[in-house]
Amino acid sequence: FKVFAHFKYCYVLTKIMIATRGFIVYPTYRIEDDKARIHLFGRLETGESFLSIHDVKPYFFVAKSFEKKAKAVLASTGKLFEIKSSKLKNFSDKPVSKILTITPKDVPELRRALEDESIPCFEADIRFVYRALMDWGIKGSLSLEGDYHKGEFVDRVYENPTLTPSDWIPTLKTVALDIETSGRHNELYAMSLYGDGVSKALIISSKPVKNAEYYPDEKSMLVAFVKALQEVDPDIITGWNVLDFDLAIIKKKMEQYKLPFILGRSGELSTLNISRGFMRDS
Repeated sequence: FKVFAHFKYCYVLTKIMIATRGFIVYPTYRIEDDKARIHLFGRLETGESFLSIHDVKPYFFVAKSFEKKAKAVLASTGKLFEIKSSKLKNFSDKPVSKILTITPKDVPELRRALEDESIPCFEADIRFVYRALMDWGIKGSLSLEGDYHKGEFVDRVYENPTLTPSDWIPTLKTVALDIETSGRHNELYAMSLYGDGVSKALIISSKPVKNAEYYPDEKSMLVAFVKALQEVDPDIITGWNVLDFDLAIIKKKMEQYKLPFILGRSGELSTLNISRGFMRDS
């Protein structure tokens, strides 16, 4: 708050922050300015989508008795780090020290350097984003309190808000997509979106088609499809064989026409992890 004094009067202006509940649909992180920032994408109880960004340092532990030796080993790696005391103990009831670094990829490198010198490490294998959620006590639902601004592909963008656990049960927005192609899959004939807030069929045709939007060519249909998907802003995209067939062909076609394959909320190019192996799923 700010206090303004005028003669005998004192005015106090207070900005009231109201917490909003939400649910994390996808937790990930980005390296920005050589620092790790956790990105939590989700849906709010207001119905809006959100992105919550947090500056967090990756860390792991070593036994406190090894702290001096660990400091010398880590210094020889050339990596930035700091060592802090911790109230925690390992399973042998020995106190541990926390080693913090800059990016998640530094953790395995520092761990190897320490273990090569027979310094055991603890919790160096916990995934960065999920460690933060564990530290915050968040299992999925959360309350956010802080300032936000409008994003390009997301309704609210928070920067380092206060997070607390919540037991709110969300209603997520789901959309199923489907496409129709030629037998060799080299021509795209039609596309559809169906689900919460949308029931849309798009087709290539030179004349109107009942219950469908018609377009003169593949490129214009793809542009309309992506725009419709972004307007619906679904939490979940689903469909039959949607990864290996529908999305794979959509991506290929968009690259053919030099259209940005952006289907998500980050504003970055979407990626597909396609697996051809029998034992792994795409």
